[in-house]
Amino acid sequence: MNLKSKTCYTYHKDLSKRIHIPIQTNENCFIIIDKEVKHLPADGNYHVVDTTQYHTAVNASWENRIHLVGIIETI
Repeated sequence: MNLKSKTCYTYHKDLSKRIHIPIQTNENCFIIIDKEVKHLPADGNYHVVDTTQYHTAVNASWENRIHLVGIIETI
């Protein structure tokens, strides 16, 4: 997912959780989940994000924010 500079997504819910691997980001990029603000650093780690809760992503920087995102399906 490429979130362009100075943009954000709508506040929404997904049907399942997601796994995020930040590729390119900086300290001015955030994810807001159920009104809690977090920064996911591009340090080689992955993050399980409960996107079944209301959430959005904000890029308040001059650079694009790039995350590799996958759906977590429950069996």
